[in-house]
Amino acid sequence: MTMFLEKTQNPNLMERQLNTGYAGRIQLRQLVNDLLNNSLPTAIQNRSDVVNEVGEGVVLQGIDTKMVKLLNEVIFTVLNNSNRGDIHIRSERYKDHVELRIIDKSNYNGYSLSFSIGAIIPDASRIGADIMLMNHQQREATVVFSIPGNFAA
Repeated sequence: MTMFLEKTQNPNLMERQLNTGYAGRIQLRQLVNDLLNNSLPTAIQNRSDVVNEVGEGVVLQGIDTKMVKLLNEVIFTVLNNSNRGDIHIRSERYKDHVELRIIDKSNYNGYSLSFSIGAIIPDASRIGADIMLMNHQQREATVVFSIPGNFAA
């Protein structure tokens, strides 16, 4: 059974925010919730559980549409390549960037995940973000999405 914590209350919010970006301040946790709700049908289809463990203390500001769409694509890609996934999303704030870690503790097809993530990396580079895939050939694979520090509030 697919599990997702903290479903957003406004289903139209995601579409509006994908089109306009998050020009103001937003908690990364809320942004991840919004994006997870957008990918919920894929998680259900793949029978994957997703837990948002992003702390409430990480706040982003001035996130543009390109960054939101890229983050949405990364989350969707992990869910789309899962099968009975046990996915946990965490964040860590550093001096010069914020890392969002998407960990699949039951990695199903690491080669497909690697290919799919590899296709997104050039888009991330163009907007100043970075994406890295770790341990894609092991049971626990991690996608690290690095958000530039100028977006951290």
